[in-house]
Amino acid sequence: MRIDNKQIYLTSDTVPQYPCSVAWKMQWDKRIIKFKCVVEQAVGRTKFGSNNPMQKDVKRWKDIVQLANNEDQELVFPVVLYLSSSRLWNENRNFGSLSLPDRTDGYKNCLDKKHGTQLVFDYIKTIRNIASEEDGDIALMKKDKTVLQFESLSDGYRNVIKIILDIAVRMCILNPYLKENVLELTPGVVIIDEIDLSLHPTWQRRIVGILKGIFPKVQFICATHSPFIIQSLEPGELISLENTIEDEYAGNSIEDIAEDIMGVQVPQYSEKKIRMYKAAEDYFAAVKRTTDPKKLEELKSKVDILAAEYSDNPAYLALIRQKYYEKLAEMENNNETSE
Repeated sequence: MRIDNKQIYLTSDTVPQYPCSVAWKMQWDKRIIKFKCVVEQAVGRTKFGSNNPMQKDVKRWKDIVQLANNEDQELVFPVVLYLSSSRLWNENRNFGSLSLPDRTDGYKNCLDKKHGTQLVFDYIKTIRNIASEEDGDIALMKKDKTVLQFESLSDGYRNVIKIILDIAVRMCILNPYLKENVLELTPGVVIIDEIDLSLHPTWQRRIVGILKGIFPKVQFICATHSPFIIQSLEPGELISLENTIEDEYAGNSIEDIAEDIMGVQVPQYSEKKIRMYKAAEDYFAAVKRTTDPKKLEELKSKVDILAAEYSDNPAYLALIRQKYYEKLAEMENNNETSE
């Protein structure tokens, strides 16, 4: 199954109303299936508005999974995983060893936004303890043989490692018989919120390609606010929940993406620089229009305001003052000529 990007709608700035119902339809195995879910109250559980139209399918899948799990049949279990934006802080550091996991343990807390690295590191430690009796913390070895403790890494590195390990370990638990080909042959759907979380722009440009390369059969659905992530996407891979994307984005400059896709006005400059430019533009226009010395004197107070706000830019202030004195000299010269 792959999730289509057609007819996706988003509403915001709404006041919660209960009961609340959501209806949708899905194409599955050449069938159109309609769903409706209802929430009766704010703390209530989601219920089907009618009988679950896939109840028979779910029971059949459950029986197949149990049979494959109990009899060790070579049935591919797809990975399903949600990684929330709080993944870096949802860590249980009391790692322990587990008995060899059941295949269905690969779905443990897979949709829980608060799940951490417990399953991942317990699995790694269990496998390591099978091969060796040595015990210790999880560590990584660089190409130059330098050993780094996982906890000592930056948030960005730990973010990438946790994403890859979480997916890879679950695949290994779900489909152990695939052995060294498990990452290439396991399909699935993985949702990642804020994929650019704590990543340096260099990593932001690479992370999508890395994930697609390591897990070629997985459909990734990711949320991002990074123009570097958008820049790394292929045509047709970007969905905007706010508007229809009409401009081409693949390979475009960061400035073009920020302005055309993300709606950032004049991304080449900071907000402060934009305010400086606008203030100077308005001031110059007012000075040019002024013919009354009293009005010009009032504009001089504007210079004092700008001087207080942008005192760190002497060249800017010098230009502002120059325009004032040029206009003042022009008025005095006109008065002398008229006399």
